[in-house]
Amino acid sequence: MKLIVGLGNPGTGYKNTRHNIGFLAANNIADRNCLIFKESSFNAQISAGTAYEESIIIAKPQTYMNLSGEAISAITKHYNLPSKDIIVIHDDMDIEFGRIKIKTRGGSAGHRGIESITHCLQSDEFLRIRVGIGKPADDAEPVDYVLQKFTKEENKTLDQVLDNINDCIDSIIKSGPETAMNKFHTINNQPN
Repeated sequence: MKLIVGLGNPGTGYKNTRHNIGFLAANNIADRNCLIFKESSFNAQISAGTAYEESIIIAKPQTYMNLSGEAISAITKHYNLPSKDIIVIHDDMDIEFGRIKIKTRGGSAGHRGIESITHCLQSDEFLRIRVGIGKPADDAEPVDYVLQKFTKEENKTLDQVLDNINDCIDSIIKSGPETAMNKFHTINNQPN
């Protein structure tokens, strides 16, 4: 069983913002596999079923980004899942918009959601799919930038980005992270 986590913030005010790319990706995965999200006792919306020839749980923590680890820890304890079976999808300002990078372990690079998960699991051995949202303009505050909605130009290719994330997870689960890295750490994973 794999736990696929899309990070974001709950509430309509955060809908379709850069920081919620994880929620958007989770919704796309669920839609593609005819899975429905339900509220749970884990302070997360949960969807479970089969995808990528594997039993999966898709989770969208409802704790707000900085406390995401609380929900993830509760889910992993309930299902007795090791950290290595977790795939977390999150935004990354250090990567240009639309590009995907896979990270198998390590630090948070300042991402509060990842910090929270690492702290609550007492492990950094979960896989991350870092989705590029690009850098803010020189005069923009990073916290304001991540909470902005996607631009018209970004929205034109957002569906393709979400499909690339889905394909990346398929490759990770079926062929392993190294194979997925070889495929997705190229300029070709950028939307056209």
